[in-house]
Amino acid sequence: MTKTSITLPERDVIYKNDPFLIKKYDCNLQYFPYYRARLNQMKRSLILSAKYRWPGVAIYTLSDLADSKAEADKFSQDSNDELLEQDCRHGTLFGKDVVVCGMLLKRMSKQPNILKELDDERKLIEPLEESCKNYCSPNDTLFLQDGDESIELKGDDLPINQLCTGVCLVAKGQLNPNGSGFIVEDYCFALIQNSVDRPLTNKDYYMLIISGLNLNSNTFLNDQKLSQSLNLLFDLVTGHSDSIMDKTIVNLILAGNSIDLNGGSKSEDLLSQSEIDSNDAVKMLDRFLANVGKYMFVDIMPGSLDISTGLYPQQPIHPCLFPKAFRLSTIRSVTNPHRAQYFGVDFLGTSGENINSICSCTSWNESIEIMRNLLQWGHLAPACPDLLHSYPFSQHDPLVIDQYPDVLFAGNQPEFSCATFDVPKYEQAADCEAKTKTIRLISVPSFREKHIGVIVNIRTLECEMLAFN
Repeated sequence: MTKTSITLPERDVIYKNDPFLIKKYDCNLQYFPYYRARLNQMKRSLILSAKYRWPGVAIYTLSDLADSKAEADKFSQDSNDELLEQDCRHGTLFGKDVVVCGMLLKRMSKQPNILKELDDERKLIEPLEESCKNYCSPNDTLFLQDGDESIELKGDDLPINQLCTGVCLVAKGQLNPNGSGFIVEDYCFALIQNSVDRPLTNKDYYMLIISGLNLNSNTFLNDQKLSQSLNLLFDLVTGHSDSIMDKTIVNLILAGNSIDLNGGSKSEDLLSQSEIDSNDAVKMLDRFLANVGKYMFVDIMPGSLDISTGLYPQQPIHPCLFPKAFRLSTIRSVTNPHRAQYFGVDFLGTSGENINSICSCTSWNESIEIMRNLLQWGHLAPACPDLLHSYPFSQHDPLVIDQYPDVLFAGNQPEFSCATFDVPKYEQAADCEAKTKTIRLISVPSFREKHIGVIVNIRTLECEMLAFN
């Protein structure tokens, strides 16, 4: 016998999206202050991480390295005597293990460049390069920047293809005695504060995460599979599904790309037809949310295809677009990225643009591996603003991960995947015997493509795939 209604427990949620909200737009800002604010915000954690990893090794700025090299070059120009040159370097940093802190700049020859595209003479001489999904090449180089100073990083063990612009790190090594650059022997990232232990509850509450509904005017006309999957999803949230009768789902997160404005019908009058398709898609999502909101709490995140701001972090979708749904207190429009505590469990997630940007500039292509790297790097979207357009913050960077979440998810990914990330021991509390924190990583596929959703047990953090087919 199926259920006829769902009695929801009193929801315990604390939204933590205030850092992602842009309260005042300033279009006169540049991106250099944004990078500087990111480095300043992470510098203390970087230095602390370096002291844990290499105790006793002195930490210098890039200005110190530049002054030391300039001093050595000045003496070497005064004499060609090799002994004198070695003696003048005795008092400098050459030959000494030092630690430097900064932000990476990755120069990629395949990366699109507006100046190259506007160079008409070059277009006449060289054929246009085909657009590619990955900009990595063997000729890529890495530089470490700190304010106005910059130095090239070299080393046989330096994984250039696994790093990208915007990542902050500390590197241990030596100045190159035979030329320019810094020879990297080892490196590490910021030491992130561990989050408060999540409370253990006796009840099994579940979160449902769906991404990529991609609703459009032809959803129920031309895509029968998607229509059937949406009906099965609605049966699930209303309690009429026999598949998970014993599970209490307390919240639904729509992780971006709920509307597909490019998938409507075609017409000769493309402009007017596009407006009609947009209105139909918005009305369809409004009806869907209004029906689901009667049975369940819903947090809707914007995505790259939704009607929202184009700059990262994306601002909440305006409630006026969904007049029926937002009459209900159960519907809430949130930012992308989205962070909230549900029953004391800290969820942090995006609609997937940050994952895609890392895929385009590194050799990483697995969503779970990229999420592991984001936690190690201490930043949710280091490719901002280089490859992912973002608002030019000048005082702080809200995308810096200053505290580990319990669950990290990314929507609109190619496949479903679930894994864990164990926080390194030296990043735990001062007590080395502290229990290792485990973070749940979830890759949520597009619902339109895979007809799949993910449920997460808030008590155990175990996750399951739900196939709506």
